[in-house]
Amino acid sequence: MRLGCATVCALLAVPLLAHAQGGTGFVTGPISWRPTIALRDVGVDNNVFDELVDPKEDRIGTLSPSVDVTVSGSRVRLDGGFDADFVYFERNASQRAFNRAARLRLEVPLGVLTPFVSGDYERALERQGTEINLRARREGYTGTAGLSWAMTPRGTVRAEVAFNQVEYDAGQTFRGLQLADELNRETQSASAGFLYALARADGVRWLLLRIVLGAVQRQRASRAARSCRRLDVG
Repeated sequence: MRLGCATVCALLAVPLLAHAQGGTGFVTGPISWRPTIALRDVGVDNNVFDELVDPKEDRIGTLSPSVDVTVSGSRVRLDGGFDADFVYFERNASQRAFNRAARLRLEVPLGVLTPFVSGDYERALERQGTEINLRARREGYTGTAGLSWAMTPRGTVRAEVAFNQVEYDAGQTFRGLQLADELNRETQSASAGFLYALARADGVRWLLLRIVLGAVQRQRASRAARSCRRLDVG
């Protein structure tokens, strides 16, 4: 795990390049950033491939570095982040993985109006859940664009459109079915909502009224649910 060791060393060097800000991260000029690292899921997987006969056992562990970044300017605000999982299997090299996810959001405050765009990307090899107990490779993209209107000091109207795409690598099967054929999906949606702050002081409690206009998204979601049930029953 040379790459993991290099990551640890890089994070240990962070205080030399920036100064801490109240224990919440570091500041380098207009950039605020917060690196973290965790070691998790260390132990033994007694059935790596979910087999009923002759299950395979292996020692596993995951190193998970991440960073959150905020760039605040006089006219724009940029929030982003990157998460990674270095998944290690001692004997089953095919199950080792470099999972990663990136996110980015740009806001341009224009008085009471704030247009925004955001995007997310994920590439992962991991179990799909209780219905599909299989480590499968998938890739996903999400894009959103919208507008917020600060109608009152506590109330905000928000409208947005979104696009989402999930693709599974070809050749992956579960109980005789191709995951790409059953679970690949593409959705588009539009939504509008009204947010009202019940407690301005702590900014924690909110009343959210949301009107969902994306009928296409609901139809696609129900189709994916049927595919999961079909895979589970099959």
